Amino acid sequence: MTISLVGWASVAVVVGLLAVVVAALAIRARGRSRFLAVRTLLWSLVATAGVALVLHATGLVPLDIPRWFYAVAVLPFIGPALAVAAGRSLRAPGRVLAVACLPLGLLASVVVVNQHYRYWPTVGALLGRDHSDPMLDATTVLRLAGADPTDATAATAAPAGPASQGRLVDISIPAASSGFHARTARVWLPPGFLTDPDRPRPVVELLGGTPSWTSDWTRAAAIDTTADHVAAAHDGEAPILVMVDPNGSAFGDTECVGASEHYITEDVPAFIESHFAVPATRTSWAIAGYSEGGTCAVTLALRHPDRYSAFADMAGDAHPDVGGHSHTVRALFGGSESAYAAHDPDTLLTTQRFSDLAGWFGVGRADGSPRRATIRLANEAQAAGVEVQQYACAGGHDFGFVGHALSAALPWLDDHLRA
Repeated sequence: MTISLVGWASVAVVVGLLAVVVAALAIRARGRSRFLAVRTLLWSLVATAGVALVLHATGLVPLDIPRWFYAVAVLPFIGPALAVAAGRSLRAPGRVLAVACLPLGLLASVVVVNQHYRYWPTVGALLGRDHSDPMLDATTVLRLAGADPTDATAATAAPAGPASQGRLVDISIPAASSGFHARTARVWLPPGFLTDPDRPRPVVELLGGTPSWTSDWTRAAAIDTTADHVAAAHDGEAPILVMVDPNGSAFGDTECVGASEHYITEDVPAFIESHFAVPATRTSWAIAGYSEGGTCAVTLALRHPDRYSAFADMAGDAHPDVGGHSHTVRALFGGSESAYAAHDPDTLLTTQRFSDLAGWFGVGRADGSPRRATIRLANEAQAAGVEVQQYACAGGHDFGFVGHALSAALPWLDDHLRA
């Protein structure tokens, strides 16, 4: 379904409906309990605090979420809290309304938070429609990639679909040497892959932020549609896009250090090069990312110039950050400031030269701190000899911005890898 979920109209409808139901419940409960509003607020805050503590303690939700999310988290509990405050004096119809407030409030919270991140741009995306290009199974793709060029039956392994569209496949890329527990990667293959799978093609690795899923790139940023446009300008050819999990879980945050760095820079390239005829040269590889992934893209390109010839940073930070400098150094680098500095793009760019590297830096004009950090890194990269391209567009720290940024970053990366 193409009904939008990212306009304020959808937020107004859901929140307004919740307000109507809560108002009806309040009318039924009015006069049946002293200090009803105060008691309702207190019970709502207690329930919200309890759920927040559990979610934070289990690691399902990071501590550095926007503070206003806690206010939004109160919405599901307003109705049930009002029923508790009213006590036994509230009759059955009112209790039904109180129960209805819980899922309706949860939906309102999701819609409001989604307006901030734009994870689900449409109702269809919320219901599981997370891509536009056809999806192949991994067995089919690997069979095509490894088929004998003279085998006329190999091409029939791919299901029918528009010749102008690329194909997507979810593949578990083994952590052969890193031991990193990555989630399944999503790979986009250009339209030309179906007719000529053995043709050497370059690769762009894509890294998300936190929270993230590899399907974010297709569901929320429509990267498969953008890549189709790039391929259409070059007779169906474009870089292979490998959407890698850098964190191991939806709410993890590795900042791409340790086993994660090893997995991204060694295990993933080794697997892709061995299965998709990708040349094992730095000029065939680029890396890009958004938010935490943008920081990773810059860091990994600077730390591994023998692997990547270009990178794209979409709203990344200037430093690795999992909750302040001191905590980051302890949590990710065992308290070692030197190890932190070795993974800090700000430090790397101001202490070394990178004359054989190209970097694309994109920002949303309403993105605040990440916008300032990205611009700062772009200027430092240019001073360090990096061939820099800067880009700015409307938007904040959300996938609306990412979609616009990719429409500029992908053609730039494609041109660089072709050159």
